[in-house]
Amino acid sequence: MARRKRRSKQFRDSSKIIDMEQARRERQERRQQNAAAPEPEEIERSPESSARYNHRRRMLRQRQKRRRAAIVVVAAVLAIAIGISFGQILKLKHDLHTAQKQQEEYKQEKEQLEKDMAELNDLDYLEEQARDQMRLIKPGETLYIFPEDMTEDQTEEQTEETKQE
Repeated sequence: MARRKRRSKQFRDSSKIIDMEQARRERQERRQQNAAAPEPEEIERSPESSARYNHRRRMLRQRQKRRRAAIVVVAAVLAIAIGISFGQILKLKHDLHTAQKQQEEYKQEKEQLEKDMAELNDLDYLEEQARDQMRLIKPGETLYIFPEDMTEDQTEEQTEETKQE
């Protein structure tokens, strides 16, 4: 701020013609004088200027702390948002994979049902089902029904006889 005031005082009259070379030399001389001047810590300050200096330093530190805190908060929010987005992407990929598996299962089931439907229209298959499930016979045929226990016992006896031989 102090620098702006000096410039405005220096160039208050806008009707002046400025020699650029001379202004450049004057700036260089001021810079050299400032470089030769002792550092701000080396200058003895009055208690009033020291208090102002300390107050400014404290204010600058507070601003820096606030900026850092704001940066940390923004970074944390971004990290959380990215993490949530990444999690949703993974969930959607998993759902897609599950849906594709289910679609394949449905396709296989559809193919099997179409095969079964084609068999239902076949007369040989219908005759076989009628004979097995309903025990129907053609005219002139004789149906023999054996108890299930007897047939199982006979098969066991036959397997024992073959083992003994």
